[in-house]
Amino acid sequence: MKYTCSTCGIEKVLLDYHRDSRTPTGHTSSCKPCRNNKTALWQANRKLLDFEKYSRHRKSLNYKSKYGITLEEYEQLLEKQHKECAICQEVVPLVVDHCHTTGKVRQLLCTTCNTGLGSFKEKPFLLEKAILYIRKHIAS
Repeated sequence: MKYTCSTCGIEKVLLDYHRDSRTPTGHTSSCKPCRNNKTALWQANRKLLDFEKYSRHRKSLNYKSKYGITLEEYEQLLEKQHKECAICQEVVPLVVDHCHTTGKVRQLLCTTCNTGLGSFKEKPFLLEKAILYIRKHIAS
């Protein structure tokens, strides 16, 4: 038995339609490709309209759950630091640097500086040894 898709108007077999128990036929009136295209367009439009709101909401939840600060507190830190990394002063996207022992937020860093601190396990003596090493091997 064939059914005509309400979107593209092409006659197709029942297997070409998604199941839908709410309809008399038990399937959607649009074929799978048409239905998938409609859904993709709807999601894309929704994302475009809600992206800023959604993005701020996700960031807010992330900062609160990970660091115990609000998005507004993050933005205040950003302004206080003139949107610059607290170590290298680069103006790039910044992440929250925090003490892994206490959970206390310190400042905002670029990912390179933040990862660097983490790589040295936040141990000052390792950072000092790294400085000595670099100075020893500076091209002369």
